[in-house]
Amino acid sequence: MSTLESHGWIGKLNAEAETDADLRDMLRAAHRSYAFERGRVLPGAEQDGGVGGAARGVKCLHAHYAHHLAGGPDPVGLWVAERLAEGEPVHYERPGARLAAIDLAPTRFACWWGGGPTAS
Repeated sequence: MSTLESHGWIGKLNAEAETDADLRDMLRAAHRSYAFERGRVLPGAEQDGGVGGAARGVKCLHAHYAHHLAGGPDPVGLWVAERLAEGEPVHYERPGARLAAIDLAPTRFACWWGGGPTAS
């Protein structure tokens, strides 16, 4: 996934969303869904934006992928999942591992890596 980001896919997907109205609408829906869920967990946090804290477009493939894995309606997360299924590594610098993160606000999140939860 880091390789996708380093090869410019965030910019490419943002450019595609500018010209593809269906993708743009699906991204807006993903951001609304993400913000709603964040606000449901931490009232008021929905004001902090959508996926990755963005209000529109693509900011971070990891965040979109996590949103997709959590069941969110995220077209970019689905696209990333399809690339990973084709063999794209999650991170080029280390073997893949499972990670789940819940973005509660810009300065607070919960993260599960391997054996258990940690909070920041």
